[in-house]
Amino acid sequence: TFPICSSNEPQIPYRYLLVKNPIPTNAWLRGATVRPGNREVVHHALVFTAQNAADFLQVQGGLGGFFAGYVPGSEPVEFPVGTGKLLKAGSYLIFQMHYTPNGKATTDRTEIGLYFADQPPTRELVTTAAFDTEFSIPAGARDHEVVAEAVIEKDSLLYEMSPHMHYRGSR
Repeated sequence: TFPICSSNEPQIPYRYLLVKNPIPTNAWLRGATVRPGNREVVHHALVFTAQNAADFLQVQGGLGGFFAGYVPGSEPVEFPVGTGKLLKAGSYLIFQMHYTPNGKATTDRTEIGLYFADQPPTRELVTTAAFDTEFSIPAGARDHEVVAEAVIEKDSLLYEMSPHMHYRGSR
């Protein structure tokens, strides 16, 4: 548990928490669930993996994909049948915490649940992102289009899409 903010902070920068993977060997997962400790203030929580603490910058704030995550309304589900994610021995779990102030000083204790597979999967499940961080919406624009792309280099199965545009997105 750690303090999130004082009661008068108008916005809170993302918080990054590094946790050493407690599993001593490589492990295939059939699921990973993030559970917020304080739903009143957790806007989202993304968890990345990195082989060492120095690789922290490689996560790019989620732009390159993530290992597990929570957004309001999400429900815990197992990965698709025949797929799994590899959690490497000695790696770090990096929690990106995005909080929304509610006018009160508070704390949070977000958790991750790891569900182990009995055997390696047929296919590795990879989460990636399409993004555009350089766009600008002109003042007064009523309908401004922004396009983001992701190139997949090999034949793949798409299991899910999760657009994320906050309040300004319309379609």
